[in-house]
Amino acid sequence: MSKTASLLIFAATALGLHAQTLSLVPDSTVLKPGGGQVAFTVTVTYAPGANTISGVMVGSGGTGYTSAPTVTFKGGGGSGAAAKAVVVGGVVKAVNVTNPGSGYARTPVIAITGGGGSGATAFAKAVLPGAIGINIKLPANWTGLESQTFPPGASAAASPLPGDLDLGWAFWAFPVGKLQFTFVASYPAGVTSGVVSVNPAQSLYRPGAVSLPAPNIVFGVPHAAASGPEPLPTPVPPPLPSVPKS
Repeated sequence: MSKTASLLIFAATALGLHAQTLSLVPDSTVLKPGGGQVAFTVTVTYAPGANTISGVMVGSGGTGYTSAPTVTFKGGGGSGAAAKAVVVGGVVKAVNVTNPGSGYARTPVIAITGGGGSGATAFAKAVLPGAIGINIKLPANWTGLESQTFPPGASAAASPLPGDLDLGWAFWAFPVGKLQFTFVASYPAGVTSGVVSVNPAQSLYRPGAVSLPAPNIVFGVPHAAASGPEPLPTPVPPPLPSVPKS
């Protein structure tokens, strides 16, 4: 059986329906008779086009523009975003994105300069994860959560405590590209099997995504070698009689 359980999450965005994935990977599915630990890696992908600039909304068109002013994106942690202003009758009527850029962890600020006019303002729209919730259930006969480690850029508004069997995370800050973190759970001596599952009702991705059921991860002990009656000893032939010397 595969070590990986994958949870498909579908997000409806302005560009259409996109599939997301949440994967849960243990470092082993074999339980030790004397008890032990399992390290899990959780990975959440983002919507296609995440951490980019999807559009610009004009706040005020300003006045007196004789040519298209320069549009500059500042801050947000990313780079490469570019846009062109459209001037009609001395007023900035629209700002069209020509390059969505990449790596934006926050929405950048827009500065509009030049063009002979003044007063125009605009606001960027960034494609950023809005909320990620994950719920994972450990077997009732396990010891529970031991530890968890989040990567730089990830912060959880809520997370489980040591010893918990019902593990829930609610993230409010996200690394660029994807969210990947690890946690360690333990089980006592004598446990021979167990099932770890993702709870689809409590695992969500926003904006616009709802989770679907994921396969369970089944744990067990190594299969013992097949046993049977002990083989009969191999007969040893009697020694040959010695020949007297002449």
